[in-house]
Amino acid sequence: MSSKPSLHNLIASTSIALFDTLPKHGKPHIRSNGVPEWTILATICLVIFKAAAVAQAGQQAHGEHEIQVASLGSGVKCLPANKLSPCGDTLHDSHAEILARRGFKKWLMSEAKRSLRLPESSGQSLVQLNRETNRFGLRQDVQVWLYVSNLPCGDASTLHTAAHQPLDMATLKSSKDGHRPIHNDGTAIRGRNGYEAFGAIRTKPGRADSVPATSFSCSDKIASWSVLGLQGALLANIFEPIYLDGIVVGGVEDPPDHWTGKKGDWTGTIKDEVQRAVWGRLEVIKDRLVPPYTLHRPEVHVTSTTFPCTKSEILRKSSLEPATSVTSLLHLPWTGSTPEVIFNGSRAGAWKAPGSKALPERNRSSVCKLELLRAFDDLHQDLHSSLGGSQLGSTDSNVKTYFEIKHGELASAYQRAKTVLRGTPSKADDSIDDAFKKTGQSFQVTAGLDDSGHSPPFRGWIVSGREYESFTVDGELKTMH
Repeated sequence: MSSKPSLHNLIASTSIALFDTLPKHGKPHIRSNGVPEWTILATICLVIFKAAAVAQAGQQAHGEHEIQVASLGSGVKCLPANKLSPCGDTLHDSHAEILARRGFKKWLMSEAKRSLRLPESSGQSLVQLNRETNRFGLRQDVQVWLYVSNLPCGDASTLHTAAHQPLDMATLKSSKDGHRPIHNDGTAIRGRNGYEAFGAIRTKPGRADSVPATSFSCSDKIASWSVLGLQGALLANIFEPIYLDGIVVGGVEDPPDHWTGKKGDWTGTIKDEVQRAVWGRLEVIKDRLVPPYTLHRPEVHVTSTTFPCTKSEILRKSSLEPATSVTSLLHLPWTGSTPEVIFNGSRAGAWKAPGSKALPERNRSSVCKLELLRAFDDLHQDLHSSLGGSQLGSTDSNVKTYFEIKHGELASAYQRAKTVLRGTPSKADDSIDDAFKKTGQSFQVTAGLDDSGHSPPFRGWIVSGREYESFTVDGELKTMH
């Protein structure tokens, strides 16, 4: 009798199976010159523990639990610093993990809105309103898991990436005791520069001659979620922190012959690297955080379940070096809609030069900042009506901007936790890479000490800030004073 698949492998197979059902449009393909494309897949999955589970579309039932894919993303692209829109109408970061998380925020708001229409005793909604705090949270029998078909870019993957470089290119070597110098000088490193910078925060990788991106690595963002939650600052107005319970990573290749580390426990070494990157390097702030925010430590699992469109799998089948897919995909199974094909941060590549007017709704991704603000405003109005109005603070997004709501009184606890993690934004100085200065754009960099006088571990974070978030729910830019 065969044993039951483990939960983390079921999450991986359920995610890949859903991707396989999607139309070909927007997926990696073989280009006209014969070059194959590859991509990364990520999902946010809900694991609902119950005695009897019935599988539906985008779900898989297995004994005591049901796996439901809340959001699926694929892609490896992000916008360069000189293409960021101030209107919130384009996606700055279209990497798979980030799209999946943004889609999950949309699911949270949709499920919360649905919960307000249901009797409180029905138990039908996975999101529930706490009438004492006037904030939504997940039901206690629901867990949230992240699946990624490859190691997240940035700190979690530097060891693996360097180990698979040719000997004359690898700049990071593992000593027998596994010791590497820790990078904590308060500056962000661009892309994959300096593999030896252990624990560093990094911007997204890209060609050395390209305009840099201000988007930070997926490792850094996932680590941020271990402190701040998946819901983000906007939803922190009306949601409790929503933390990951588990992370499943795939795409881990066998160690190369020249690897000098623990060859007998390569998978364990990689698992340790991911744990260190997504929460271990933040242990220094665990006692500085104020509830409800805390350092959450999700389980980490490595899966051997293979995603066919990953780079290593394409290489096995092709003699040509594969290229990254130029498009990203976003799929929200619960909407019944077809997947969004994203190019240049918008649907079908309808990008325009940054200006004062937002893209038409048909060209905006449903998870761009503007659309998330609209969904938040809709939910907030329903919640206001449900509570009779007097118990809920004002976040009137017809008057207030996206930035103002994120930094309002109801989200103050979130912003305090963010300061402990990153520090306080201030005008960029010499600590920012020269490549960013050459873009001609105005950015801020976090620095300084937190309220308890400690140096934040993620100081040096590049922030676009108010200039790129001063839009209202109508898509209008509000003049800054």
